[in-house]
Amino acid sequence: MLNNKKEEALKLLSEGMNRHSSIAASFRKELLKILVKYDVDLPIVKKKFKLNVEFFKFFDSNISKSDNLDSNIEQKYYKNFNRLKKFNLIHKQSSTFAKSLSLISINPNQISLLSSKFSNTFKFIKNYEEIKNKILLNNDLSIYYVYIYLRLFSYSTLSKFELSKIIINNILLLEKDFCVQYFDKDIYFSIYNNKAYKLHVYDRFISSFFYMQHEKLSENEYLFSDIIKFEKFFLQYKKEKFGKIGINQIKYMNRNYYIFTNSSIKTTVYSKILATKELSISELNVLYPNKISKKFIELEKQIIEKLFKVSKVDRDEIDTIVIGANNESDISSFTIHDIDTLMIFLREKGNQVKKSSINNIIKELQLYYAIDQNLHTQMICDYITYLLLLTKEGKLRPSSVRGYLYILNKYLFKQIENLNNIEESEVQNIEKILSSDNYKLSYLKKIRRLINSFFKYNEKNGIEINISGTHYDKSMIFNLELNFILDEIEKSYRDRMRYKMDNKVKKFVVGKNDKYRILQEKILVLFGYYFGMRKNEARSRLICDMYFNNNYIYIDVNNEGLKKIKLKLKTSSSTRRIGVKIENKKHLELIKKWYNDREEILKKISFKKNKYNQYLLLDSNEKGSFLQTIIKEDTFNHINEIIKKVTERYCTYHSLRHSFATNQMAEIFSKIDENPYDALEFSVSMGHETPEITLSSYTHAQIIYILLHLNLEKGIQ
Repeated sequence: MLNNKKEEALKLLSEGMNRHSSIAASFRKELLKILVKYDVDLPIVKKKFKLNVEFFKFFDSNISKSDNLDSNIEQKYYKNFNRLKKFNLIHKQSSTFAKSLSLISINPNQISLLSSKFSNTFKFIKNYEEIKNKILLNNDLSIYYVYIYLRLFSYSTLSKFELSKIIINNILLLEKDFCVQYFDKDIYFSIYNNKAYKLHVYDRFISSFFYMQHEKLSENEYLFSDIIKFEKFFLQYKKEKFGKIGINQIKYMNRNYYIFTNSSIKTTVYSKILATKELSISELNVLYPNKISKKFIELEKQIIEKLFKVSKVDRDEIDTIVIGANNESDISSFTIHDIDTLMIFLREKGNQVKKSSINNIIKELQLYYAIDQNLHTQMICDYITYLLLLTKEGKLRPSSVRGYLYILNKYLFKQIENLNNIEESEVQNIEKILSSDNYKLSYLKKIRRLINSFFKYNEKNGIEINISGTHYDKSMIFNLELNFILDEIEKSYRDRMRYKMDNKVKKFVVGKNDKYRILQEKILVLFGYYFGMRKNEARSRLICDMYFNNNYIYIDVNNEGLKKIKLKLKTSSSTRRIGVKIENKKHLELIKKWYNDREEILKKISFKKNKYNQYLLLDSNEKGSFLQTIIKEDTFNHINEIIKKVTERYCTYHSLRHSFATNQMAEIFSKIDENPYDALEFSVSMGHETPEITLSSYTHAQIIYILLHLNLEKGIQ
């Protein structure tokens, strides 16, 4: 029996949802049913439900999932809950529904990733072994079977379009069983100009084949010169071996096979089920010095210089927010389905449309944007208005507008959560969709042309398209470079001090306080590399946040130190404890020495407040005396310059966090008894809500593949 307060809130919610067609009918029905079923008292403020995390967990476990493998179901509910908040149908302080409560891509329960017919997977395994044997015969048909292998059987499969673009001279043979393919930018969708290429890492088996056949293959420019002939051979093979089973279903069997032989996490990252950080030429050049063509290295150097001039910041690098600022997510849940007059127009046929109907659509678009003043909404509304005005002027047929909006809605609007601030992983997901086997080349070109025209139109109208990751994946910093960075910090400090003294002295004498300041900058670098802390997290740690226990060092990341400078962590997930065992004795001794010196300084400075509330890293005045205040943010500017100078890659202080994530994930992968839950636990120490963020935003999976899967002697650590 419902109490009056809950019954009234349910009624108002139901009436409110019915007024908004963009809130899916199935969602309305599901939500009301579960709210009635939920027997824990939910806060009701001003006749509105204040939904909390516990309710969302209950909702997720009780929704009617017709297909347990539907990975988009959480995304569907995520958007609908956002609409409830936007339309003021639930209390504004309600928690946000997690974008992916059950993360299928790295689900520890491997059975959930298997197709219903186990016999299909065993059929795949049988054909996989046969195709390898046919390739090893090294006859005239071997190259045809390589084509089939790369289409269906390799760890990370390639599409027909990608295979048609493989140039022999762009296959980088780095050693007998390891090679990489350099692909030019024209093979993938791009919103921006900075990204010039992508690298595909071949598995050990195909790498060995290329190595053995290199001289013979180099007679041709393209590996698969007559793509129509190769594709015909492939289709005949597929029909003979798999019957009516589609290519996508065979690729699903591929995933199942690799899950049988590896863990679900390895399969997720190596086969790019989840997009991870791309391998760069400059990173490859560190691992294989003097083996990469100079033309590729020079090309990337030019791009890197442009990136440093633009100097945009990664979204995750912004790790704190100002206390008191409105930190609610500025997400527009707008979809074209929200505009009723537009939907009527899109469902019509033919090219006879009244000008008054077009005027009504434009008017509704303007009214909607007046309510939802979000750049995401503005970009879509303005572009649709632009197309409709062309139709009104007789420059574009209504049927063409319908076709354009169908394509844009399916391949862009539905794929990007915020068009003005696009995640790199979202771009990669669009690339993944467009590189599948379901499209003719002419249609593929049309999709790409329309998407790029949408962004060009908005850029022309003064809207800057901001893509997370600065349009180019940041490089990680390798262990072998860390000591060079630490040495350069000391050299740079001496040079700065000499310059400050107008070069009046030939030799600068380093005093005790100078030595401590040099050591403090080195510790900042080690904090990033070994603890994965963002810059504001590192500089705001208090003495009481760090402690030693046997061979382990622990650091607590919390809001206490940040409060003193009127900042706080970006999300509740950022609050965490990081514990590490540092094997490098030199680095461990540096940290211990610094910590002991810090305690000595603590005794000498006269503190007004409790000494255990003071910062670990201290600022100093012009005379060189240490203060009770936090180390300045400017410190990171010259650390960034040093990192750039040493690595000669697209690296900043934040790259140390990439190193931390990749090193730790490599350690997880190297365990014989590797457990998928290890990734879940590690994402907590990164300060992330889900492992998906850790994997997609920070993990350089191809580097792990190179160093671990191929058993190279060069270790990350």
